[in-house]
Amino acid sequence: MAKTSSKIDGDYRSVFSSDAGKRVLRHLMNNNFVWAPTAEVDDRTSAINEGRRIAVLSILDRARYKPDALKFAEAYNEAGSDYDFAGDNQGTS
Repeated sequence: MAKTSSKIDGDYRSVFSSDAGKRVLRHLMNNNFVWAPTAEVDDRTSAINEGRRIAVLSILDRARYKPDALKFAEAYNEAGSDYDFAGDNQGTS
């Protein structure tokens, strides 16, 4: 099973290291509560928001993106830059 997990992790890194993958990942991060609080007045809505956030965080974990680099990505994304925040997997496929 570890071999399959390793292969799928490599697939995540491959997909999200491409330019299109980085754009999709930034979009997911910006629209699924990675940078925003998930709390709402309604508990059900909060749970849904947290589920969306966890799904994106799982992708980041599998793709091995460094969490400390993500804040830089957010700032650069807001500035309209194409900063590469892929952590230590830059240039791998």
